Amino acid sequence: AARGFRGLFGLDFVMDERTGVPCAVDLNPRWQASTSLQAQAERRSGRAPLAAVEIAYQAGLVSGREVMELAGAFFEPFEGSQVFPRNFSDGFRKTLATIDAGVYSPLMEYLRPGLRLHELASPEEILVNGGIPRPGRPLAPGATLVRMCSLRAAVDPGSGKLQPWVEEAVRGLYGMLELERAEAEHRRS
Repeated sequence: AARGFRGLFGLDFVMDERTGVPCAVDLNPRWQASTSLQAQAERRSGRAPLAAVEIAYQAGLVSGREVMELAGAFFEPFEGSQVFPRNFSDGFRKTLATIDAGVYSPLMEYLRPGLRLHELASPEEILVNGGIPRPGRPLAPGATLVRMCSLRAAVDPGSGKLQPWVEEAVRGLYGMLELERAEAEHRRS
């Protein structure tokens, strides 16, 4: 702020395993992958999404004073988390199957179409969307497979570890996509 920056930013943390203290490691002065999730969660909780207020402010539709009148609500907690399962193998993989974007049960059974957080009927449901790979597509090590959203916390705040529901859902996802080693690794030229 002292340098004149106004707007949304993302702040990344890692947990110090020895002390359990979160440490800020990266500040990105731009919208993040979590901006959409935050806006959906805020809308679901009945308040104006910070991203929408930011756009209105930048467009001159609301004043800084009006934004500050809303500021207290931006610190209120909301429900929502997201996980981006990746290809964590040591080589290229490909999918033999695909899945549909939509709402899934905790056991990764497809329930119905859906793309946004407010379409979840209960905290146990999982929303799957975001770049679902097609069968046969090569996936580099570390490549994101899908985006999984939930109303539940994805990480245990005490330990910094993934919640059991996340591990179970990701295992189910890997099984559904039927990942196998890719014959030829595709490299950038």
